[in-house]
Amino acid sequence: TLTRAIASGTKAIIQFWSTDYIRNALKVNDSKKIVLTFSTVSITGPFGAIFFSSFISKFFGDYESKNANNIAIKLQFINCIIGLFIPFMTNLYSYCLILLIFFILNATILSFFNGLIIKSVQPKFKATALSLSSLALMLFIDTPFPFIYGCVNDYFSPK
Repeated sequence: TLTRAIASGTKAIIQFWSTDYIRNALKVNDSKKIVLTFSTVSITGPFGAIFFSSFISKFFGDYESKNANNIAIKLQFINCIIGLFIPFMTNLYSYCLILLIFFILNATILSFFNGLIIKSVQPKFKATALSLSSLALMLFIDTPFPFIYGCVNDYFSPK
């Protein structure tokens, strides 16, 4: 659950700051263009993950295979390396492309973690385990992070 929370938190941070980054770092001032490109990336990322995770499952095994932990760790490592390139993108389209790849890998990894949770508990506790994992994500990631982002933004934004 902790690894799943870190992956979800990282995605949430990037989603929160992306439009600000596009406007200030990439110097894109067209609000419609920002909303359209970022919305496209945010919507197609999870759909791309469905296809990518299906591909990974078909060729390398799904969460029930012996390699599930290794696959999830390798995908997370690749995603971390891709994430390192995000701040170095110099135009909107290269930024959106690498962000899309990041979101696809992130959602694929999250599906593997859900599968590992299902695999690691007894059958009668599977629903409870996923529910508790989701509750922990909501309580410790989704609920406090917008407040924390806002505080950080208020602290570092020019007065």
